[in-house]
Amino acid sequence: AYADACSANAQIAVAERTLELQRNTASLTQTLLDGGAGTGLDVASARAAVAQTAATLPTLRAARNEALFRLSTLIGRTPAEASQAAAS
Repeated sequence: AYADACSANAQIAVAERTLELQRNTASLTQTLLDGGAGTGLDVASARAAVAQTAATLPTLRAARNEALFRLSTLIGRTPAEASQAAAS
């Protein structure tokens, strides 16, 4: 359960960083289009990548919460009593 929580936290961190980079890419792609150097397809692709990555975050967070609930059960505490350190 602990390893699953750690793994989910690492995956969440990667997804959040990827999302940040993809948002920057989408913004730059839009700037290129506005300047006449890009295409609408490039902008649409960049926005789709942002949406796809953003869609993975709820699933990853749910997996982390499930692992934390299992961990709480194993140590005899309620999920509300779970350490915030474990969640981060």
